[in-house]
Amino acid sequence: MKKLTIDIETRSSIDITLSGLYKYAESSDFDILLFSVSIDDGDVVTYDLASGEQLPDEIIRAMTDTAIAKRAFHVNFERVCISIYLRRNYPDLLEN
Repeated sequence: MKKLTIDIETRSSIDITLSGLYKYAESSDFDILLFSVSIDDGDVVTYDLASGEQLPDEIIRAMTDTAIAKRAFHVNFERVCISIYLRRNYPDLLEN
């Protein structure tokens, strides 16, 4: 794996236009609903996290691997949201 292309759909009770990205993503009810990913420009796979699907370990590890390039349309939004999601849901992964 050399490259991930990522797109996410999220929710939060905080209005991002009024409060900004960090307050939106740091809200206690912030969550990623849908996580779409393409590995090395392959087919796009969407994980419905809101319905209980989980990301494969391979994708979770790739998101913290500095050797793997990550792309996204709104890269700053995805970077902040995914970082908060990983810290909340996979704290052990980020300790290393």
